[in-house]
Amino acid sequence: MRQLSQFFRIVVCAMLLAPRAMSAQVVTPEPMLEVVEPPPSPVEGSLQIFDIVEEMPEFPGGQEALFKYLSRSIVYPSEMVDAGVQGKVYVEFIVRQDGSITDAKVLRGVSAPLDQEAIRVVGIMPKWLPGRQNGKAVDVRYRLPIAFHLD
Repeated sequence: MRQLSQFFRIVVCAMLLAPRAMSAQVVTPEPMLEVVEPPPSPVEGSLQIFDIVEEMPEFPGGQEALFKYLSRSIVYPSEMVDAGVQGKVYVEFIVRQDGSITDAKVLRGVSAPLDQEAIRVVGIMPKWLPGRQNGKAVDVRYRLPIAFHLD
């Protein structure tokens, strides 16, 4: 153990005494991370739309109720059934401060008939529990994948 300790002392001393010109390593400083302040609290009735909030919007009854709603409400277009077309349609919409759903659009679709059905079902959803930031209801952008599967 004593020999190993002496070896490390010799290596450390050699590193300290070695001339700096022998070092070919270039050290570049790490960029400083920018401290980002949280967004200002929204003003009542503001037009700000959040992507993430302290309390995300929720379908009445939660995720399980949302899945039941989708399975009961979706009408699989017959031409898509006949063609065997299936997949996920990703829909984005805004859950407003009052829980209403607006501005639904397809982010990534499968086919026009399935995309239209996903938009239709989102458009007739009941009001959600709105998202909340700093204790106040705010507008929140929400993305929902809707799966179309043939059994």
